[in-house]
Amino acid sequence: MSISGKYVKTFLEASHAMACDVSMDGDYDFWLKIEKIEGQKVILVNKECFDIKVGKEYEYFVRPHNGLYSKVFHCKPEKIRYVPFREGDPR
Repeated sequence: MSISGKYVKTFLEASHAMACDVSMDGDYDFWLKIEKIEGQKVILVNKECFDIKVGKEYEYFVRPHNGLYSKVFHCKPEKIRYVPFREGDPR
């Protein structure tokens, strides 16, 4: 799979939410398709809804992930930060 596009500052400009500061080899969703923005909430195509937070450079949201590691070692779900990303020509 190849990904083409660029990070943008807000989810209003974005087509996807991209996982941030994680390995691309994990058992989580690396990028998530955005269906719409309602106020300060991101609504994904799979109907999940998250509150938008404002960081230093980008807006972001945090999505819990109960992956294999968490299940095997009985840990709390990981919290993965997602930032706005627009698919397409990176220019």
